[in-house]
Amino acid sequence: MGHFQSDEYTIYYSGHERLQLQGVAVICDRKMSKTVIGYHPVNERLMSIRLSGNPTNTTIIQAYAPTSTAEEATIDTAEEATIDEFYGKLQELIDGVPRGDVLVVMGDFISKVGQEESAGIAGKHGFGTRNEAGERMLEFCEANQLVIKNTWFKQPKCRLYTWTSPKGYRNQIDYILVNKRWHSSIQST
Repeated sequence: MGHFQSDEYTIYYSGHERLQLQGVAVICDRKMSKTVIGYHPVNERLMSIRLSGNPTNTTIIQAYAPTSTAEEATIDTAEEATIDEFYGKLQELIDGVPRGDVLVVMGDFISKVGQEESAGIAGKHGFGTRNEAGERMLEFCEANQLVIKNTWFKQPKCRLYTWTSPKGYRNQIDYILVNKRWHSSIQST
């Protein structure tokens, strides 16, 4: 956990330093690095960084949700507890964001939101079919007044999927969430 310089970039990261697996990061160029006013590494799945801005500051939360080793219908108690812990810690991070900040939560949520619109939270330009993890993410977004912005903009299908299974199945499991107050400021994702 920490940050380091690489050429013209500063990499802020949270995760295992030696194992080189799991972990989250935000990469800032020199100009963006000058605006960093806070950095909070949580664990190998969550971190936040706060940037000064005009008219308001921006808090970015980078997330990497735990995976399930079983079919969704048979998720065991330990896996459910791990997922609950992830969303609990994510909630703590969101609760700590100053009220006036633009909030951007982005990352690998291992969820399928799909193409079905959802009450001002998800647009109709997602990919695939919603699953149980996608439903949970929608509930989380609704509770926190977040909009899943990369489901609001029509893009070529080849730009929508963010993961391909070993068998070649494609899914969209990475998302960009923005607080509703600022969602109209995002022009495309």
